[in-house]
Amino acid sequence: MEWTREQRYLPYEKHSALELLKLQAQAANSSYQMHYHVRPSSGLLNDPNGFSYYNNEVYQLEKLHSTPVQKSSFF
Repeated sequence: MEWTREQRYLPYEKHSALELLKLQAQAANSSYQMHYHVRPSSGLLNDPNGFSYYNNEVYQLEKLHSTPVQKSSFF
């Protein structure tokens, strides 16, 4: 799939739901995809900080934004 510069840098929220589903399927079936690596189903994962075990569940902590004022969120 060849992308134009405009397509490559289009903000995530500007893509249609169908287009995002197609991109997710393409990424999942890519031979370059790491299968033993924490990754979101689509989009970007920002600054993973580690794992936490709580109430018999494992959570991945990640930084929500790059500014130090923001709190970490559970992923």
